[in-house]
Amino acid sequence: MRPVPSFLPKADSKKWHNRQLWDPLGYLRVRTLANPAWKRDVRWLTGVLDTTRPATPGQERDLYDLAVARLRIYGAATRRRSESESEFQVRSDALWDDFLAGVDDYLLLQLERHLRGVDEAGVSGR
Repeated sequence: MRPVPSFLPKADSKKWHNRQLWDPLGYLRVRTLANPAWKRDVRWLTGVLDTTRPATPGQERDLYDLAVARLRIYGAATRRRSESESEFQVRSDALWDDFLAGVDDYLLLQLERHLRGVDEAGVSGR
């Protein structure tokens, strides 16, 4: 499984107390999606992602939509006739990692936007 990117606080970090308000997907990425014991519930996760989709068109929404499309590809994957169960598991895990990479790309862009806003406001940031 793809590790949580270093730009996100650890799951037990106190930073999530405030950050969770402006970064709910980051919190979900760290607390749920990074947990190897979590059953990958694509239907539930798609519903959650649909509620947090950026409203305005642009690069953030494009990256977000790409991540959701990758999740749907993962969810639709089925074992091929010529594929063993272990081969399917490897392919399935690669599709999941592809989805997580899309989420991570979106989260990094969102973080950069947030930090620019903090800088422009003259508030402590970086």
